[in-house]
Amino acid sequence: MDTAMLDAATTPNEKQPAYSTDNPSTVTGDQQIASQGITEDDKQKFIDIITAYRTQWAPDRLMRFANWQKNGMYYRGQQIIEWDYQSNTYIDVIAWFRQEGKAAAGQEIGAEKYINNITQMLGTGFVGTMSRGIPPTVIRPENAQILADVTTAKAAQDAITIIERMNHIREMVREQNTLLYLYGVYFKYTRFVLDGNAYGWDEDPMYGEIQVQKPDRLRCKACGTETPMASVGGQQDPPCPECQNPLGPGDFWPAESSTQIGFQGMKKSPKGMVRWTVHGPMEIDVDPQAKSLCDTPLLAFDQEIDIGTAKTTFIANWTQITPGAQNPTSPNADYERLRRNDNYSYGWAYTSDVENQRPTYSQVWLKPEAFARTDDEAFWRKMCGIFPQGCKVSMIGDVVVEIRPAVLIKEWSACKLHQTFGVYSPSIADNVVPFNERFNDTMQRIDDHIQRCSAGVILGDASRLDRKQLAGKVMDSGVINFVKTMMGGQKVALSDMLHQFQFQIDQNIMSYPNILLNFAELISGVTPQTFGAGTQEGIETAKGQAQALSTAQGRLNIFFDNEKEEHSVASQNAIECLQANMTEDIWEVIQEQGDEFRNNYVHLNEMQGRVKVFPDLDQGLPQSPEEIRQTFTNLVEQAKDNPVVQKIFDETPNQQAAMAAIGTPDMVVPGYAQTAKTEQDINTLMSKPSIPGTDPQTGQPTMTLPAMPEKDATDYPELYKTVKLFKQKNADYKRKNPQGWAQLTAYVEAAKNMEMQEAIEKTKRMQQVHQAGAPPSPEANPAVQQAQQLLLQDAADEVQNLQRISHLPPLGQNGSEAAQVSAGAKILSAALDAAKLSAA
Repeated sequence: MDTAMLDAATTPNEKQPAYSTDNPSTVTGDQQIASQGITEDDKQKFIDIITAYRTQWAPDRLMRFANWQKNGMYYRGQQIIEWDYQSNTYIDVIAWFRQEGKAAAGQEIGAEKYINNITQMLGTGFVGTMSRGIPPTVIRPENAQILADVTTAKAAQDAITIIERMNHIREMVREQNTLLYLYGVYFKYTRFVLDGNAYGWDEDPMYGEIQVQKPDRLRCKACGTETPMASVGGQQDPPCPECQNPLGPGDFWPAESSTQIGFQGMKKSPKGMVRWTVHGPMEIDVDPQAKSLCDTPLLAFDQEIDIGTAKTTFIANWTQITPGAQNPTSPNADYERLRRNDNYSYGWAYTSDVENQRPTYSQVWLKPEAFARTDDEAFWRKMCGIFPQGCKVSMIGDVVVEIRPAVLIKEWSACKLHQTFGVYSPSIADNVVPFNERFNDTMQRIDDHIQRCSAGVILGDASRLDRKQLAGKVMDSGVINFVKTMMGGQKVALSDMLHQFQFQIDQNIMSYPNILLNFAELISGVTPQTFGAGTQEGIETAKGQAQALSTAQGRLNIFFDNEKEEHSVASQNAIECLQANMTEDIWEVIQEQGDEFRNNYVHLNEMQGRVKVFPDLDQGLPQSPEEIRQTFTNLVEQAKDNPVVQKIFDETPNQQAAMAAIGTPDMVVPGYAQTAKTEQDINTLMSKPSIPGTDPQTGQPTMTLPAMPEKDATDYPELYKTVKLFKQKNADYKRKNPQGWAQLTAYVEAAKNMEMQEAIEKTKRMQQVHQAGAPPSPEANPAVQQAQQLLLQDAADEVQNLQRISHLPPLGQNGSEAAQVSAGAKILSAALDAAKLSAA
């Protein structure tokens, strides 16, 4: 590759929103391709490259399809299946009998059987355990010395939270783990999509040329006011309604029409957001020998879409898009299409809808090395110049609707269970389904024995017993039933006339189902205690059960680590995709500052740096609600004798977390109301300026804080603790928001002054109560009492002065009121001592 090509390869691609019904392509595929300098011969070579690669590994993929289909059918409950050698697929035997009108024949041969869905039972256990939480990630700046990178790293964490919520991340995680369980791998597609129904609409005014009609009118020469003739009737020389100047025939202007620029209405534009979708291996075709997506030369994504969606997304190709169109680049396109349909069909019969209506939408990502597959060096050099980092070829059926620059690993990520295999990793269901088959066979034998053979089969000698006498007679226990024989008085034992066959079954078969189930749990790693369904048989002690649980979760931790790795790659792709397509601030409504709702913004100017996303390797499998509850219960029990735990529960947020885990929804945490109120005040102080005003006594300008503590309704220790915790967690706000930080400091000082004032008033009330209830003291010194009263009065004045000082704006560089504050504090201290002495 020459130097120019290498330089181009380092330039990031310009991303654009994916085509959709809200963002349709307005040119034909051929026009879009030609605009990039790609000829018809080049387009055909792209198709030849894709076909060559997909044909190369088609046999390997074809063999895997049967296993994927079987796992999916067992999970859905279609377990009475057989292999059809003509179609090379599994068919639902029961559905086939019913469709062919052979239901009775199916019953005669025993096809109508019970199933025991062990595959789904262990699958829901695996999915439930792995989906307790969202895979955690850590976002760091690419270079900590670059301010833009540091700013973006902080904003990107909020951006990822918004993207996850927009994509319903908890539901997506469950889907991911279901695909891992059934197929051993899942793939995630990241792109930017404009979708008004999902993300809302922007409404902008439209301006343009409009026709303005003016009727016959009188125009005042003095002030220019126009008066329609229809409004003056037959009045002679009417006065101007504005200046009262008389209007005559010389002021008449005839009707006219003119074109002006004016308001035409509101235009609705769909909002966009990064979109994730998760897909299984039946939709994704890659090199089976590739260990990761970095190693495959291409990735093909095939799915059937609605014919209306296809036409309205690629409007310019409307007439070329036909119902039921198949992609020509896969030699097994028809077979794969039917197997994908299996995921949505319950039974053997397929409707004609997918086959005859829904076309196959095939999107293929090619890496630059794939351009060399044709052995045409000139083509390779040309395409590496146009697409230095690769491209994407989109087709609906055999119609190429788009070829654009694209980087495979920047739009796709993958997670597989095992690292030592190719992309198509073995799955857990591969191990469970064989046990499910044997379990079903065993239970069918037991069911047959109980239903047909447990009571035996009774045969009677028709030549010796009167069948008419026995017909319809109920043989109740404890009742003598007389039997008439037809032997002419000959003495024959009744046992010689009746015989009951007793069928035997090996009793060891009764324990075999449990053995199979235990083996399936052990081999799959999904034991009952992992998802709270009980204990493991054969382990008698609690310590042994805990060890077994730890071992089982250790195995699942391997898979969860793989999922965290994939989620970090997808998050990296999502942030870069958002940066490339973001045109305005984004936000979500949160309720974190007490009980107050607010918008949590990610500003456009904060997303200009580069970041790296890593999986949080310090966290294993998320704890279940039961485990969290037990953890908090143990901590509460230890708090009495453990000072560390006591210190932990001194923090109100920790008390709230504990109460949420072990309490009831209507329980109130001590201090929660004050914490919520203080958090609301902090939010106000950090976001709003002080309110200017005027002192009514001095006339001097004052500045009042936008939020203040409530007198006689404040839990001061909880307020101080909440503010202290906020300052510790957000120390950078002192630099980023100095005004808000100063207001928060003044807020604390105002709270301290208010607390002192309340203490003085309380002491004064206690003194008055004490004096009112006690007899006059002869030793009371009027002079001392007068001094104390004067001191308390001075203290009350100083409280007001200190409160006023706390509201003043910052002084100049050399200005200070420290002396006044210090003097006021000494007066308050002396007043408190005097009050205590008086009360004593």
